[in-house]
Amino acid sequence: MTLFARVLSALSPAIIVCLLSSALHADPDVPSTAGLAPSPIDTAFLEKPWKDQLEREFEVGRHNVYWRQRSSKSDGLFAGMRFTAPLDRKRAWYLANEYSDVGLSTPGIKSVQITEKTPTFKVVRVEAEVLWISLALNFEVEQLAPEIVRFRLVDSKIGQYFGYCRFQDAPAEAAAAPGATQMEFATWFKSSKPIPGGLALLAERMVLLRGARSFLRLCEKDAAQAPATVGSL
Repeated sequence: MTLFARVLSALSPAIIVCLLSSALHADPDVPSTAGLAPSPIDTAFLEKPWKDQLEREFEVGRHNVYWRQRSSKSDGLFAGMRFTAPLDRKRAWYLANEYSDVGLSTPGIKSVQITEKTPTFKVVRVEAEVLWISLALNFEVEQLAPEIVRFRLVDSKIGQYFGYCRFQDAPAEAAAAPGATQMEFATWFKSSKPIPGGLALLAERMVLLRGARSFLRLCEKDAAQAPATVGSL
């Protein structure tokens, strides 16, 4: 499961709760809209320690995954993980930033289109059907290869969803093999409707850890094969 597929899968439980809340408490004639905020994608608040964050470490296959989270009614939901992929940065970046599997690996996704594209910026339009409601979501994605991906969704029915994934050469003590990559991934979700934060974080943790397992298996398979040509960044 690639980076963007993990993003959508992690957001899915929160979308369901938001849409249920909208259906029960809001005017059903109000259309679902998606708008892009014009300001730069700023994830600095995500990249530092969060107030009162909870930390855990999990074994995912043969790998250790460091997990952190925070739930706040006023500040929203924070979730993040860090692990070491057994590939160099360029190869890990290439595998993580594919979009071809998004529709196949994410339930409810009908289509994925890149509507704007520059060397460092994409607008990804995702059409989905969640419960009985059709959605069109516009994600802004900023890519500075092979170091960091930042993304943002601003939607009137769902709320705000920000995140990043940073790729760094793994320190020697953390790498199982030379040329490994330390990947740090974190998201922040501020719902437009009240939602049970603990339940949403539990679902997001399950989805993201499952995505980490899938990605690490892909890395292991790639590392075991003969050196392949890395696609263009």
